[in-house]
Amino acid sequence: MWQKLRKASFICHGQVIGEAIGTIKESSAVIIEDIDNLRDEPWILHCYNFAREAGKPLLMTSSLPPHMLNYQLKDLESRIVSAMSASLADPDEELLRIMLVKLFTDRQMHTDIRTVNYILNNVERGKVLSIAGSDSGGGAGIQADIKTITMLGCYAATCITSVTAQNTTGVYGTWNLAPEAVEKQVMAVLSDIKIDSIKIGMLPPRLMETVANVIPGDTPVVLDPVMVATSGFELVGATEFMKCSGALLKKVSLLTPNIPEAEHMSGVTIRTKQDVIRAGEIIKSLGVSGVLVKGGHSDAEEYVEDILLTESGVLCFKNARIPGRAHGTGCTLSSAIASFVACGLSIEESVESAIGYLTNTMRAAPKIGCGYNPVFHNYELFPDANTPSS
Repeated sequence: MWQKLRKASFICHGQVIGEAIGTIKESSAVIIEDIDNLRDEPWILHCYNFAREAGKPLLMTSSLPPHMLNYQLKDLESRIVSAMSASLADPDEELLRIMLVKLFTDRQMHTDIRTVNYILNNVERGKVLSIAGSDSGGGAGIQADIKTITMLGCYAATCITSVTAQNTTGVYGTWNLAPEAVEKQVMAVLSDIKIDSIKIGMLPPRLMETVANVIPGDTPVVLDPVMVATSGFELVGATEFMKCSGALLKKVSLLTPNIPEAEHMSGVTIRTKQDVIRAGEIIKSLGVSGVLVKGGHSDAEEYVEDILLTESGVLCFKNARIPGRAHGTGCTLSSAIASFVACGLSIEESVESAIGYLTNTMRAAPKIGCGYNPVFHNYELFPDANTPSS
């Protein structure tokens, strides 16, 4: 929108500084996108200084606030931090209310809050079925799924596959449900509610065939292959998973393994980005439509790179690493993807939006318990919750 209003030109990261300055000279305003992913600090500083000296409005975008960019060049850091900045809040029902009122007003139609609330209460919501294990600590599993799906404006239906006794420090026991109990739960939901997407989490091997047989083939499915809990407790053996998941994988729209899980499933030892892509291609050949290899377990200290492989090609999502190790990130990400899919977004759009949501829940997480910290799913209800509490 700013680009259209200002008739601004984009400065590409690959331009040499002379070309970038030429673009600034010829433009009424300029834009540099994603400066948090650009490491050429002198280039940014030169562009910033020249635009200011030339009196040209300069818009720089970043997924991080200015004080978190951690530039090594102090001149650049001081300029960025002191510059005027604004953040975009995620769309919510209050924004939708405002848009509805404006829509009526633009058409010279009188309305009141009761009419707007009636419309909102009758808006069709995305409906997501989560098939996963229960986490008594509330940080992961089906509890994290319900929180995520609800906070993203969708309706959460559930099927519990396993009951676990766990908290932030570890898992102290698991009790898997019988195939009949799982089948009955799924059938009860599907016979009554039109489900728009399905998220599958912890799934004991003996339940995989049951779930594969009972879920429809035309509903998008996001599968998080939960094998090991954050604490290190093995929930589902990798060998058993691979042995029993064949029929299920053929119904999966997107599989979301982390690096250790991707190594188990592909047989590839992952050290580089090319290793990730090769592992993803092998996993994709098992029958799934898409694979998102999550980069949280990589050795990179400054950033996390998640790599998505679909029929359209390879997409990379690179974000600054948030210090510490969080609990429930995989469950939150996969259920967020399923929620955005349920709202009609493509897999690529859903992954990008879900990563943004997860990042915000991690940044805002307060300290809960004595172990790995759960993410803060309802951060939007507390606008000031942007840093972890001690």
